[in-house]
Amino acid sequence: MPMPATAPVTEFELALPAARLTGRRWGRPGATPVLAVHGWLDNAASFDRLAPLLVAGLDWDLLAIDLPGHGHSSWLANGYSQAQHAAALLGLLDALDWQRVTLLGHSLGASIATLLAASLPERVQQLVCIDALGPLSAPPAQTASRLRDYLLAVQPGQRRPPRPLPSPAHAVRARVQANGLSPANARALVERGLRQDGDHWVWRTDPALTLPSAVYMDEAQVQALLAAISCASLLLQADPPGRFIAPELQQQRQACLPGLQTVRLGGGHHLHMENAHAAASAILAFVNKTESKA
Repeated sequence: MPMPATAPVTEFELALPAARLTGRRWGRPGATPVLAVHGWLDNAASFDRLAPLLVAGLDWDLLAIDLPGHGHSSWLANGYSQAQHAAALLGLLDALDWQRVTLLGHSLGASIATLLAASLPERVQQLVCIDALGPLSAPPAQTASRLRDYLLAVQPGQRRPPRPLPSPAHAVRARVQANGLSPANARALVERGLRQDGDHWVWRTDPALTLPSAVYMDEAQVQALLAAISCASLLLQADPPGRFIAPELQQQRQACLPGLQTVRLGGGHHLHMENAHAAASAILAFVNKTESKA
């Protein structure tokens, strides 16, 4: 796929009762609405490479959002859960009068997208998940210990302030090392994710996002959610697979969606950034095939 001319992008901001949400928007206003949701501790710049390729081939109005606590969006006062993120996105869809959308999610964003697709099938036309299918799960026997870890972590004085960084270059090197990103892709996330504070830099990300989760679903609950998804669905899976979920469990989850299309691509966990052209080609083929059947 040849690289298209740079697609125009605009900054987005909308004040909702729960949070002020920001993002980046590509495509034609009034076209097919698409909501793109980034991964944990990333931001809307996660889609800077993929979005222009998609709107060059599809008549889409693509909004990549900063989740609450990420990027330029406001922080939440009462902590974070995937259900809270899903509720914030539903409020966004209502405010935009987007009654039926395509959801495009990476990692945490894919997990949140599956929650919306399962619980509100009338609002989701198509689902594209990038290297995640459903939220992480935990055995019921770990419930008490996980709740203990959460309760101790949220006590006053336990939260650490953001660690100051001497320059954005330090943050870029950290993201390259932590995520296996190219320097250019790491820089895109860093530029949106940092703010200057005097003579140093700090992440805009709310430190509360790194606290342990109070409760996880067990695997039976996750698979029941996936089985409730009725829209056309595509999974772009990293090849080789990542470390987030065991291969046999991944296969069980995929089997919960009989019509799920799966494409394996190189590029690691952030394959939509590191292998954007191949990811765009797979998404274009999926959408064109789905729409030809409609």
